Amino acid sequence: MSELPNGWVDVTVGELGEYINGRGFKKTEWSTSGRPIIRIQNLTGSGSSFNYFDGPLEERYIVSPGSLLVSWAATLGVYRWTGPEGALNQHIFRVRSFIDEGFHRYLLQDAVDLMQGNTHGSGMVHITRGRFDETPVSLPPIAEQDRIVTAIEEAFSKLDAGEAGLRTVRQLLKRMREAVLAAASCRPPRPPRPHRHPRHRTPRRSRCPAAREPRPWNAPGVMGMGVARRRVGDRRRHPETAQEGPADERTSIPPGCERGEGFSRPL
Repeated sequence: MSELPNGWVDVTVGELGEYINGRGFKKTEWSTSGRPIIRIQNLTGSGSSFNYFDGPLEERYIVSPGSLLVSWAATLGVYRWTGPEGALNQHIFRVRSFIDEGFHRYLLQDAVDLMQGNTHGSGMVHITRGRFDETPVSLPPIAEQDRIVTAIEEAFSKLDAGEAGLRTVRQLLKRMREAVLAAASCRPPRPPRPHRHPRHRTPRRSRCPAAREPRPWNAPGVMGMGVARRRVGDRRRHPETAQEGPADERTSIPPGCERGEGFSRPL
């Protein structure tokens, strides 16, 4: 190991506490009541169901709420038991710490992470009791242990608060997305445009200067406005314009206007 700070010492995991292995429970001992048998899947969260033991049990195998546990077969990990009083199954250590239990927990987690890279077995990891006990670690003075635990707990509290904030933001974004989609799907259709009769449309003003001047009702181009609104010279639809005579007299185009410019545009 590298040089340690003042007051730190090199020790092994086995020197930091007592590690009590669990008891093997046969299927014939299982019951539907009693103490729950704590198995590795109950620690990792991969299984929520329990088998129970309803017989007499040695004190060393009884797990109280808050006990420090270490799984050393199939899955390596350090856990704090938060369930009711239970019965300790085999391949799990119950820890009796000789040092600050909080520091012991984090030190064991670091040691287990180091063991993880050099374990026996490919799919199901496994370490021997001797290898576990002989794993070297560095131990600080008791005051430094307390300081380290406090700093770690504060950091974890901030992480928990950050994760809670992220969950809140995700929930708000989900609600906003649902509200936007609901508003888009429930938007009422656009009202139809009001229908306007062609007679109600305002005719465009003529560009012919002579057409803008007021004229008597019998002036050329005023009589028969229906004729003036149609194509000039359409003799088939307006026989009154199909009279003999010069073209200017038949069409009645006001002076100063080109052919057809003195009349309103057809609607």
